[in-house]
Amino acid sequence: MANGGENLGIRHTNGKLLSIEARSLVQRTDTVFLDFSNLKKQTYQFRFGTQNLPLHSMEIRLIDRYLDQSQMISIGDSTFIDFTINNEPGSADPGRFILVFRNKVRNVTHAPLVESKSGQAIIDEQDSEVQVFPNPVQDGIIRLQFANKKEGAYQLKLVSLNGQLLKQQRITVVNGKMNSCNDECAKGMAAGQYTLHIIEPGGNKISFPLFIQ
Repeated sequence: MANGGENLGIRHTNGKLLSIEARSLVQRTDTVFLDFSNLKKQTYQFRFGTQNLPLHSMEIRLIDRYLDQSQMISIGDSTFIDFTINNEPGSADPGRFILVFRNKVRNVTHAPLVESKSGQAIIDEQDSEVQVFPNPVQDGIIRLQFANKKEGAYQLKLVSLNGQLLKQQRITVVNGKMNSCNDECAKGMAAGQYTLHIIEPGGNKISFPLFIQ
């Protein structure tokens, strides 16, 4: 329960605010939605400390949806990240920050499928240069982050498990910048499993299993 002063908590999927939460071990990805309120217009600092997490197989990122930035959280050491509340409403948005956990030990049945322009399909067992988060999608917005990918126009296609095209959208990648589908990308979609196809400028296609809650 929030108090009259500054608050920081975890926003559960049922809308409740929590100060602490127990979760199962991360199998592939997991997302923690942070929530804050009554912060003053000044600079604050997150201080993250991790314990009992696998050093080489786990990756944690703090996503700042206001600044459109992603920062790595150290496993086995402390991480300090400053952020500022200013006059812009977005800086004080309660849902500004999320923590994304990724298990880098690849399960071949959940790895992204890479299909070349010629139609040859392989399972990408390396660290993907495209990340989809959060997965499961909870707010109707599919967020993507690109690293070391070609600049240009990418085509996104959301299809059902039987291959029916449900929605599509074109996005532009510049300098590996994080991109988001528009608000309608997954809005109104029934809960369940889908497939997200990302078609690169050269024609190669990357496919991700996508879950919507």
